[in-house]
Amino acid sequence: VKEQLVASYLYAFFSETANYAALGMLSSYINATAPPEARSYVSEFVNKAWKLASSPNIEMVDVAPGEEEVDVRSRVIGWMTLSVMFMNFMFGGILGGASAITSEIRRGFLHRLLSTRLKPSEYFMGMTVSWIALLTLAATPVAVLGFLAYGGSLAVEIMSVEMLFILFLILVVEILTFSLGILIGIFAKSPETASLIANLIVWATMIGGGFWIPKFMLPSFLRTFADVNILSVLFYAVTEIAVYGRSIGDYLIPTIVAIVVSLILFLAASVAYLRYLPRLLEKAEVS
Repeated sequence: VKEQLVASYLYAFFSETANYAALGMLSSYINATAPPEARSYVSEFVNKAWKLASSPNIEMVDVAPGEEEVDVRSRVIGWMTLSVMFMNFMFGGILGGASAITSEIRRGFLHRLLSTRLKPSEYFMGMTVSWIALLTLAATPVAVLGFLAYGGSLAVEIMSVEMLFILFLILVVEILTFSLGILIGIFAKSPETASLIANLIVWATMIGGGFWIPKFMLPSFLRTFADVNILSVLFYAVTEIAVYGRSIGDYLIPTIVAIVVSLILFLAASVAYLRYLPRLLEKAEVS
């Protein structure tokens, strides 16, 4: 910092000295060439023109010390907050959903529940709504702590189209993770197998999808994995819009693809649940 201050002072000194020297030479030339009756007017005009040329209209803006560092810090906190929220969705939706389905089948809870007048489709929709509510409740303290208590950057207004789009993408993420958990839980033969498969998916996504560290810091082969991973696509669409204030249009196409894939997985989970669950219940009852 001291070297920069000294350099700026030296630059200002030599700049002003050069200006005065050039103005003196110009005045001498005018006095030697201009008619005597016009010298005063010409000198006044040259002085005004010189002042305008050497002092352009510059707007001075007061900058607080460390302002850039504060801005970077708030954005890093905002990014980390959303990263923790998405990892929470993965653990709660994929791992929690898979373990819950297999455990309920083994304990006979679903068999007793579906032996009532409740239809499997009704139970599936109720389970979907309750699971989304649980994931939202679990992520809310993280968002409050990161954006309010820690001062994470939020570049969108609360009542804006961008915020509605962000909340919609978060809902899609919750449905996606829940659907993956249901599919794993149905096709896995035991809670242990379901937990193993779910952990592999979650940890691989966190490590290689740009959740632990930003995607641009990853090796090239991991960046390719993050570019095609649906959870990573949704995560970076949310962070770029929410934290950095990017436009929705910049991420419209990848988010549409991610939304379509998420809906397909949700339909696959519902069909698999309604079709294969009675068979699983029969096997569990026999065993």
